[in-house]
Amino acid sequence: MLYKGQICTLKERLEFLRFNFIRFFYKGYQRFHDDIKEIHLILENCDWITIKRKHIGEFVLQDFERQICRQGMNRIGELKFANKFLIEIYKDANTKVESPFGKYNVFDRLTEWADITGVEIVFKTGESEYYYVDYDSKEESFGAELGEENILQKYKFNDSGDLYLSIGKFENIDDEFDGEIQNSEEARNYKWNMYELEE
Repeated sequence: MLYKGQICTLKERLEFLRFNFIRFFYKGYQRFHDDIKEIHLILENCDWITIKRKHIGEFVLQDFERQICRQGMNRIGELKFANKFLIEIYKDANTKVESPFGKYNVFDRLTEWADITGVEIVFKTGESEYYYVDYDSKEESFGAELGEENILQKYKFNDSGDLYLSIGKFENIDDEFDGEIQNSEEARNYKWNMYELEE
């Protein structure tokens, strides 16, 4: 190990760099190898809906942006955005939820109000990452106004009752899922059996 001010040989420097590269790579591999535990869909009214790993099929979060800006009178910090979000949710996730904002079925809440503002990914390690999603309201001249629904959020059910959600600047939800919206009961069951459905 090298210390500040220490004189070392080229071999020692290379060994030091190799050690730190392996440590950095392993930490990244371990983080994502551990997979996710669940995700939280954050809603416009500050409520959220938890989707367990075993109920998540297709999943895409991409086209990232990062900003460091003032977020209030006493805070300057980082904001992370994902401009494309796709998720397939198994029908068994459609349970009744009781929150400070009332009682509702998960799928009813996600389809009657298009107001997902962010996605929090919770890893099995206990760490989490939060991303805002693309949000636009009908009030185009003013952007996303408080209480306005997100016109970029779309949904579709397959014949088995699984829910497909998309958020982003694209027209056709079927195209975004690239043919993965399964209406064949046999194909759909085969696909879910192939997923890891453990807690």
